[in-house]
Amino acid sequence: MKEIRLLRAHTARVRVALLAILALVVAAGRTASALTINLTFDTDAKFMAAGLTATDIANMKAACSYAAKQFTDRYNDPINVNIMVTATPGTSDFGSSTTFFTSVNSYAAL
Repeated sequence: MKEIRLLRAHTARVRVALLAILALVVAAGRTASALTINLTFDTDAKFMAAGLTATDIANMKAACSYAAKQFTDRYNDPINVNIMVTATPGTSDFGSSTTFFTSVNSYAAL
């Protein structure tokens, strides 16, 4: 009788240990929140209208994806960044992201 009680106690301990291990595995297997960069490319026709060749477009997309991967591999903050990649013909807007600026008189006015 005493042996049966010891066996049941041992079995209960083993079950608790296995459940604890299972809980740790499930918790460790969850996807970690990480920096996510969503690249949205304009149409290839728009890039070609801006003077890029098909090779230029493929290289540009690969470079953008490579650069985004460098950041996502390095940082694990739970942040989503949306980037719209487009092109315009000419040389007057190199590096610009917006031309609309509004002055603000004070921080409180924001």
